[in-house]
Formats: sequence, structure tokens, C-alpha cells
Amino acid sequence: HITIDLSGVKKDADCFLNNKRQTIEEFKDLKAKGVSTIIDVTNRGMGRSTEYVSEVIKETGINILQATGYYKEPFLPEEVYKISEKEMAKLLVDEIVNGIDGTQVKAAVIGEIGTSLNKIEEMEKKVFEASCRAHSETGAPIITHTTLGKLGLEQIEIFKEFNVDLSNVTLSHIDLS
Repeated sequence: HITIDLSGVKKDADCFLNNKRQTIEEFKDLKAKGVSTIIDVTNRGMGRSTEYVSEVIKETGINILQATGYYKEPFLPEEVYKISEKEMAKLLVDEIVNGIDGTQVKAAVIGEIGTSLNKIEEMEKKVFEASCRAHSETGAPIITHTTLGKLGLEQIEIFKEFNVDLSNVTLSHIDLS
């Protein structure tokens, strides 16, 4: 994550990553070591900021691919509960095809979509299904979050239901279980 804000839900100010100066210094170091591209999986409801990321890109020369999608319970924004799965898929497609939040910055990946520890919650499943639909329409890769490495196989089952090409899916944090 380039910047992320989970502080409200966690009630912990330390869960707000927003030190742009330090990020720029670290990314300049990465660039000097040969890193040319980074994928930022901060998405809707996680404090995603195209402006912040654009400034880091400008100052460092590193290509940063941004994401669309929704994280997991309890970090899902209110809109997840209000819109249908198909409306959500349309919104994700729009951020990939037209740009994020009315900008010209297009999302390159769908992620980091996640599941809870031992159960895929109803809204998480809705996010996964909408993400599968958006992937089918755009071909954008999907990056997931597993909580402590749990439910990766269950995530794969959802992708299979929607005929998602698993070579376009990355399961994250599976080493934690």
C-alpha cells in the first residue's frame, strides 16, 4: 500500500499510512535498485488517493498501478451494502475503463479483495462476485487478501464459478497459515 487509512475502523491512528516524504525517499531508493513498477492494492474505502500516488510517481519515476475493488469486513464502505452486485461490477469496470473517481487514472487491477478469518461474509462474497464480473468484462487481474492465510481455496471456488482464468489471480498472505 502506498497510502492506506484503516484508522477509523481500527480506532488506531497508526493504521493511517500517509508519510509522503518517506514514501518518496524509499521509492527513489527502490528505483535506484532497479524497481520500475509497483502495484498499489489500496482500493475504495481504504483511503485510496490518486493525487497522493500521482505525486509519488512524479517525484520518483516509478510506475504505480492502482486498484479498484473493496477490501473486506469490517472495512467495507457503506456503498457496498446499498448497491447491487451488478451495479458494483459496473462501477469497477468504469474505474478500469474510464478512470478512478473522475480522474484519468485508470485502475489496472481488481484488489485487494478479501475474506474474513474463517468465513466468507455475505458482503465479501458480493464483492468477489462483482469482481469476477468486472474481470470477465475487462480482463483485469485480481489480487485477493486472505486473513491469516485462511479461505484461499474457497476464494478459488468462487473464481471457478465465474470461469475466471486463475492465471490472472494472485492470492495474498497464504503463507500465514
